Amino acid sequence: MTTKITLEEKFRETGGKRSYVQHLFGRIARIYDLMNRLMSFGLDRRWRAFAARYLALGTGELGANQGCAVGLAGSD
Repeated sequence: MTTKITLEEKFRETGGKRSYVQHLFGRIARIYDLMNRLMSFGLDRRWRAFAARYLALGTGELGANQGCAVGLAGSD
């Protein structure tokens, strides 16, 4: 029988919640964009292109990139 480890225990083992979350997302970031591309059958590029057109930012203007994980919004 395996023992379940609670999140609180994992937080303590890794130096706190902040440290745990940073480590977790650091691991996920390496493959997140690839998995997004594969799972969406490439539609993620269209979503980003649509968002860029919808925002209609001018030269030098910035937009908040809150939903594309590790920052691919401007890369396609």
